[in-house]
Amino acid sequence: MKLALIGCGYMGQRHALTYQALAEATESLHLLVSDTLPQRAEALARRIEGPHCSATSVALDEVFIRHHPDAVDVCTPPQHHATFVLQALKQQLPVFCEKPLTSDPQEEEVLLQANQRSTGWLAVGYPYRLHPAMKWIGEQLDAHSIGNPYWAILRLNARGGRAWWKHGQEGGVATELLCHLLDLSLGWFGPITEAKVLETHLLLPMRNVEGAFRALHVPDEIVFSVDYACGVHAVLIGDMSSQAFVQSIEIQGKTGGLWGSVQPEWPALMTQLHPDGRSRRYRVDHPAVDLLQLELEQFVEGVRRGQEPKALQPVAPIAPWLQLIKR
Repeated sequence: MKLALIGCGYMGQRHALTYQALAEATESLHLLVSDTLPQRAEALARRIEGPHCSATSVALDEVFIRHHPDAVDVCTPPQHHATFVLQALKQQLPVFCEKPLTSDPQEEEVLLQANQRSTGWLAVGYPYRLHPAMKWIGEQLDAHSIGNPYWAILRLNARGGRAWWKHGQEGGVATELLCHLLDLSLGWFGPITEAKVLETHLLLPMRNVEGAFRALHVPDEIVFSVDYACGVHAVLIGDMSSQAFVQSIEIQGKTGGLWGSVQPEWPALMTQLHPDGRSRRYRVDHPAVDLLQLELEQFVEGVRRGQEPKALQPVAPIAPWLQLIKR
């Protein structure tokens, strides 16, 4: 299989090394790596070597014209996603795009329509939906194990010191963190009827990013209020000022509650209330999983079979809510 990897920054490098591991477990894979900085693509190509996986550095403007990949993986900053996703879909190719697809509602509509017209298909990188704890929460909601849900709080905190662009208008809490929470909640609760930003803060106006201290101007903490058509009211909290990764979900229903996290040190919990007033708590432990490997494994398998993986499909338009948060 010949796969074009566009963007060789931190995530592009992680994707390439994951593909290398997957190729060693299955069949051979050749990566066509490209970047706006050719030297970065060349350096990454040199790192990929083995009996089942190889890589070649190619020019961005030659990826589709000269090299004819079987599939495409887009790992650029979000403002460049649309250009390469559209090219791939017009070439009738499967394309994986890192989250978010875009934060522009009109651009998102164009991309989703192009996906409908193409014989290729679009997968978007929202890996939390693949985690066993998040899937377990979805299963309990589908089974009405806690009755009708009415309230939820979703939290995602990250260090945010990896790249400067993540603290600009094209990055920030919305596109880095809240998009994950929107993806999960839209999958569980369905369409949004109303939403508003409750508060924003710039908690660390000076911080070390990429090894240098610099003044920041975009909020690094946002609290977002969301109401869903099913009757659920949720609060989504994201911040890029934490000193450690934190992710958690709490959902309350008429006859119980759910709590879970992708962090393996925390169990998933369910409380069920019985008609006689008694309650019972259930605990489920989930092992640590490599979420990037899970989603790229499904992508590669989908390309090989010629079948779009349902678990990687876009759930619903997210860009309108990202745009609202960024105003």
